[in-house]
Amino acid sequence: MSVSNYASGSRAPTVSICALNVARSLAGDESAWRAPMSAIRDVTVRLAREGPILITQV
Repeated sequence: MSVSNYASGSRAPTVSICALNVARSLAGDESAWRAPMSAIRDVTVRLAREGPILITQV
């Protein structure tokens, strides 16, 4: 699954995703996934506060 699929909403609304999978997709290199995690967490929290997503596990 590409990052564009995550962003475009091509997944069913009831399907969950893991921030780690998003980071791995963004990094492109399996060893570089940690770098974007902080930004992904920040965006996730912002989106949860705005309402379009629900965080179910911390």
